[in-house]
Amino acid sequence: MKILKKLCLLFIICLPLCGCNIETNNMKDIDIYTTTYPIKFLITSLYGDYSKTYSIYPNGVNIDEYKISKRKLEEYSKSDLFVFNSLDKDRTYAVKMINNNNKLKVIDVSTGMKYNSSVSELWLNPYNYLMMAENLKNGLHEYIRDPYLQKEITKNYESLSLEVSKIDADLTEAINNAKYKTIVTDNDMFKFLEKYGLTVISLEENDNLSQNKIEEVKKLVDINAIKYVYSIKTESNATVTNLIKQKNLKLITINDLHSIDGKINNTNDNYLTVMKNNINLIKTELYK
Repeated sequence: MKILKKLCLLFIICLPLCGCNIETNNMKDIDIYTTTYPIKFLITSLYGDYSKTYSIYPNGVNIDEYKISKRKLEEYSKSDLFVFNSLDKDRTYAVKMINNNNKLKVIDVSTGMKYNSSVSELWLNPYNYLMMAENLKNGLHEYIRDPYLQKEITKNYESLSLEVSKIDADLTEAINNAKYKTIVTDNDMFKFLEKYGLTVISLEENDNLSQNKIEEVKKLVDINAIKYVYSIKTESNATVTNLIKQKNLKLITINDLHSIDGKINNTNDNYLTVMKNNINLIKTELYK
């Protein structure tokens, strides 16, 4: 009888502890760290109601140049989950954070993916972004055991997938219906648009740039086939800058979203609205 009472007492004492463990497994009200805006948008879209999401980068820094200190990485390692892109330098930070805390949960949203010229292709290409969303959904399902939360994640994923699929369809339709299907850019990244049937002439200053290609663009300008050059920056390279001066072209800047805040100034904007605006900017040349 005494043994039974002791077992009952032990059960009562352990009950609150078990409750805490269940809550942890459910992953409710957790702190999530990530890197760039496109990844953060995925997390808030799929799991924003049950988490707080932060970037490992301070506001206003250039993420391509900024280096995170050892002390900061140790601080971030104490969070519940790190969501990252292993095709970027995020991978290095993920390894260090796991070494600091082997209990840290991690999700790589770029599993099984690749890009050709720029990491921004992972989200500027709607098809790629759908894969990233699916990787996040699957990763969350691996950690979260609560059927209700799993159902919520799946519902949110399907809702986001529908919206991204619409963007993919809009881009396809815009290019298919255009009478003219050629654009000039200063970055090879734009070549992902070729899968939609667009001809992309890149003037990025690398081994692929030739004088023949520059002369080809000049001829297209002379017959009024080209009036714009597309870039992800407000100022282009020397080749394009000279061409703009010589031929009176205009530079159109596409938002590649590769930053902490996605380069979004309007609080009503998000990944979806930026992508729709990018399509409209592409149509500027195609429907002139």
